[in-house]
Amino acid sequence: MFEILELSKESSNSIWDKSYKYFKENKTEFDNYSDFNEYKEGILRFIQNSKDNFAYLIIEKDVIIGTFITYIENYNEKKLAINTGIKKNKINDNMQKSIIKKACSNYQDVASVLFYTNKENQNYFLSNSTFKKIKEVDICLLKKDDLDLINMVKVGKKIENKNPNLTLVPFDIIPENKLRDYVSLYLDITNDIPNNEPIKLYDSDTAEGFVNRESNFKKDGNKLLRFAIFNEFNDIVAFSLFRIYKENQKYPYQGMTGVKKEYRGKGLTIWLKSIMFQKLFKEYQYTNGITCSMLSNNKYIQNINKSLGFHRISTQTTYLLNKKSIDNIRTNDVEITK
Repeated sequence: MFEILELSKESSNSIWDKSYKYFKENKTEFDNYSDFNEYKEGILRFIQNSKDNFAYLIIEKDVIIGTFITYIENYNEKKLAINTGIKKNKINDNMQKSIIKKACSNYQDVASVLFYTNKENQNYFLSNSTFKKIKEVDICLLKKDDLDLINMVKVGKKIENKNPNLTLVPFDIIPENKLRDYVSLYLDITNDIPNNEPIKLYDSDTAEGFVNRESNFKKDGNKLLRFAIFNEFNDIVAFSLFRIYKENQKYPYQGMTGVKKEYRGKGLTIWLKSIMFQKLFKEYQYTNGITCSMLSNNKYIQNINKSLGFHRISTQTTYLLNKKSIDNIRTNDVEITK
């Protein structure tokens, strides 16, 4: 028998101690909480960042066997995200339904649920017809010592010289007159990724949403590093983005690098990364490495990142649960405790 406990500021010291112990036993190379206080502050910062953010522990016989957090992935589509990390072979129908019921209890109206889970429990979800597999993502790490930055900069310079009609510039703050073009290119590239879930365009709301999201991100002391490539007509043809989290500055996160279709095959991805890696490791000298996530079946970007020295740390799979299934779980009793 298991129980689900919410982790909050009011949780007892013993619960926080167990939670931190579980974190230390299961953390990856780039998890950056160096001690108990940093860990607790980081979790509380996530919870307090939004009224829609919650964190939970799954406990069996006084031992933590899993954790999950919940947040709104997409407000327009009323899409709830449940991000889980559960020990291998521990999840079952009752636990899965209990997690969903507990997560949905905080929200009045949920149209769908994105269920993120570690690869160790993939067999359970694949055999469960309630869930539709959306994507599989590899979480990767490039250690500073594994990167030949000098050679990479040389290669980037050669690519620059071959494309005299293109200009690479810092683009941390998107100018208002370029915002819609940037958003349009971002969505085109996102929807062009193999098997990625299509993103809907919400006219002016999308541009406004980008501005709000980035503003909220930086408000908490995080940093954005972005470069873009423009053609001779001052059109955006490529961009790359890094997120530097306040609580994990030693491992900046490589966000999307995207190139317009007609400009692919020119090496622009390497050119962008060579400039950005150089800036990261020189300006942020405390950087130990770079993290990224990429679709497991996107062989093109997989090969590029592998050539740069990235290696896989873990794999995360995303499943979709529709409203009919959610409502069925909500209205039927499950053996949920606390």
